[in-house]
Amino acid sequence: MVDVVIVGGGPAGLSAGIYLARASRETVIVDKGECTACKIDRLENYLGFPDGISGSVLVQKGRKQAERFGCHIVPCEALAVRQEPDGNFHVETDNFSYETRALILATGALYKKPRIDNLARYEGKGVAYCVQCDGFFFKDKPVLVLGSGNLAVKEIIDLVDYTKTITLLTDGGQLEVSGRFQKWLEQNPIPIRTEKVASVLGNDTVTGIQFEDGTSVQGSGVFVALGSSGAVELARGLGATISGQFVDVDRNYRTNIERVYAAGNCMGGHRQIAVAMGSGAEAAINLISELRGIGS
Repeated sequence: MVDVVIVGGGPAGLSAGIYLARASRETVIVDKGECTACKIDRLENYLGFPDGISGSVLVQKGRKQAERFGCHIVPCEALAVRQEPDGNFHVETDNFSYETRALILATGALYKKPRIDNLARYEGKGVAYCVQCDGFFFKDKPVLVLGSGNLAVKEIIDLVDYTKTITLLTDGGQLEVSGRFQKWLEQNPIPIRTEKVASVLGNDTVTGIQFEDGTSVQGSGVFVALGSSGAVELARGLGATISGQFVDVDRNYRTNIERVYAAGNCMGGHRQIAVAMGSGAEAAINLISELRGIGS
């Protein structure tokens, strides 16, 4: 059991980690390594660097600083989180699992949607993004999972509780799974279609997928599991309130769930590194107060 798990190792997550570690809170930062800030060639408007600094160098310095204060930065992807009956949280990654008293979601705005015809049209009518949230509605129905990585297999494992008729669609990509997810597929072979997806088929609700070669596969639901499981998916799985593609927080950066905070671009607003770092610091400060039983 650790005090806090921070999902995301960009400016917001690192800033939060520094404050938490300095307050003697055992903190783990789960970081897949897809920080948007790292892709910025030069920051010209960040205080303290009159000649500018690249985003990757700034983040590297932040990682060293966080680790110096005792943060554990783990290179893995958070796939799902859930709240346990005792009120603590379980964080599942592609390599490890963590039990924690509190969470800060700082994944940035990495939410990905494939460019497939009719996808948006059928959202909420068979197209879904979270098995924990919507799997129940597809009990004993044929379901399609769109993705080619560990997250897709993780969603399939969760779907098995509701239906046994599942097909994995890689959308023209190569299947890239590892560790226990690869082992699960070997022990539980399922149909895999590798053709490029053209469109979602349906009437009032989803009826299947059509591929670019003209063939199709039937399904009552399509679960999209591409790329990272971002803050919205993780928050939705916990039952936190979201608006569109962003996590809702109050003035203290807390979600509607006790001891679950969000910081950085996943909340929406101005996508500036200075803003992200400030929100990470404030989320950490308020969380520290909550862990102390003081409230924020």
